[in-house]
Amino acid sequence: HNDVSYPPSWYVICVAHELAIGQTREVEAMGETLVAYRGADGRARVTGGNCPHRGSQLFRGGHVEGNQLVCNAHGSRWNGETGAGEGRRRCPAKLRTYPVRERYGAVLFWYHPEQAPPSFEPPPLPTFADGTPYDTLHWRSQEPYRTDLRYFLRDGIDDEHFEHTHRLPGAVTTACQRGHVLDAYTRSPMAPSRMLAVADVDVPIDPHTWGERLVKGLAERMDRWQHGQYEFSDVMHGAGITFQEGVTRFPGAGIEMFYLLVSTPLPIRPGLIQARFAVSQPVRGWRPLRRLHM
Repeated sequence: HNDVSYPPSWYVICVAHELAIGQTREVEAMGETLVAYRGADGRARVTGGNCPHRGSQLFRGGHVEGNQLVCNAHGSRWNGETGAGEGRRRCPAKLRTYPVRERYGAVLFWYHPEQAPPSFEPPPLPTFADGTPYDTLHWRSQEPYRTDLRYFLRDGIDDEHFEHTHRLPGAVTTACQRGHVLDAYTRSPMAPSRMLAVADVDVPIDPHTWGERLVKGLAERMDRWQHGQYEFSDVMHGAGITFQEGVTRFPGAGIEMFYLLVSTPLPIRPGLIQARFAVSQPVRGWRPLRRLHM
């Protein structure tokens, strides 16, 4: 596989509640098959998918005993953190393992093509200026995207993407990079019907139900007299974690809506990625989005 396509970063391999104690999950990522499992101590671990003993597939028949991953072919036992063989049939070879963190209700692993240690930690979720947190994140997965990771990430700062995909003509983005962090700020005019169109990209609205027809009809009528502003801040931490904080304001109607979107793309192989998104709204209050000074 082509390591050049997979930049060093933290990536979400699964949502935390999808990995119960003693459970294994087979995950296609980085052009190969990985195994995620949770030991008896409650900690998640991520390893390569093939047993170093004789190459047997750990994701087919491998199981968890205590905190070890056991190969079903010959009973080889592996430490899922160090990669060392353990037990009576100890194998001198090492199983590839990945640093793991649990954040945001998800399991993240660190990938580096040369197996270098993490160069940064997964950042905490954004909070308001007074420390007020966002509410519980609600995760969902999309069907795999047939695109390269670099194109998927570029869409987060691409005004043409905002215009043609999210129907936001007039969007203007500024961005700057500091080390592994890319910081971008976008603002665009917003009409009520356009707000529905933006949401419709990720949460399709059924035009055949009377409720949805009513909502769209009211939004189109509001377009005649109500205009607002949509602005959001994208902060990308490496290639695998993006925090987007957004607000839509309609001053004439006294409406302000705030949200947090967490985007976590995972490369499956060149030209194909798995995208997961988590959405939340403030528990209470809000903080103004900062504007970048370029």
